[in-house]
Amino acid sequence: MASIRAQAGDFAAARKIVADHLGAESYRFTIAQFIARKQAQAGQIEAVREWAAKEENNLLGVHILVALAEGLYKEIAKARQP
Repeated sequence: MASIRAQAGDFAAARKIVADHLGAESYRFTIAQFIARKQAQAGQIEAVREWAAKEENNLLGVHILVALAEGLYKEIAKARQP
């Protein structure tokens, strides 16, 4: 459900699903990275940084920042294509 919300651009709802329903399960990290990557690609870079900074789980915060970098990298690569 969180990934569907992220695909639709509803990043706040996607993050809420991760926070409220996924607990400490390992796929929480995967879903959070997906959301952060999509949000970065949508140009909401500062929102992703704020999310990572507010995240209580430091490891999850790092995963969010890595996804931010991945999202930005993909956008840079697109811009370089002729």
